[in-house]
Amino acid sequence: MIICANGQLESPIAHAVLGSGSVYRIIHYVAIVLLDRWSFEAKGPTSSLGGLEPASDMAREEFSWSLKDLEERIRFGIRVSTTTRFSTTKWSIKYVPQFDDNKPGLVPARSEFLWRTFIRVGSLGCCLGLLGTFAQNFWKHNASMFSQEYVPVYSRLQEVTLAELSIRIAGVLSYWVMQYLSLSLMYGFLSFLTVLVHLSDVEEMAAGVRPNKRDVVDCQVLGLPAAHYGRFLR
Repeated sequence: MIICANGQLESPIAHAVLGSGSVYRIIHYVAIVLLDRWSFEAKGPTSSLGGLEPASDMAREEFSWSLKDLEERIRFGIRVSTTTRFSTTKWSIKYVPQFDDNKPGLVPARSEFLWRTFIRVGSLGCCLGLLGTFAQNFWKHNASMFSQEYVPVYSRLQEVTLAELSIRIAGVLSYWVMQYLSLSLMYGFLSFLTVLVHLSDVEEMAAGVRPNKRDVVDCQVLGLPAAHYGRFLR
């Protein structure tokens, strides 16, 4: 986040990935550490401040420096810090998307999941590369349209041209498309890596960055965009 703010990165892709990822990590940290207070001993949350039911049984075992205990703690920490839907636990949110909507409960083989995710991440990387080149040229040639003098719209409504509106709309759309693709790429890479090294199971990765059905309904009721990225990673 600091790197983006200091302007040390010129790539719009890096800005999108680091910007959205940084905000997500802060929000997630507040949720699991300060509100839910997830604990290895309890294997779940120990506080109801975040709206989750605390784990009933909490084994107060002395810390062991054995390799097995350290490995289990690392695996637990990575799982809790990289997921927000907890789809394989009793704290799973409702309406988590399936791997295949036509075949509820279907879990692909590990090799199939890794291959599909690898292809998907590669495709997203290519798309972001092309969009990044387009975005750089777009902002370079249309920077004047987004200067401070063009910020007021209603006070100079008669001066606004169709070309200006088109450029503004294209700028907003390109930004949010890159945000969505960046989040998809980030999640895809992390899910591929964690499954590859056996830190996570395939069934934990069903959600992806697809919005669940309840999110779409809630967003429509609240008047928010159905693709509000803050809820894709829940």
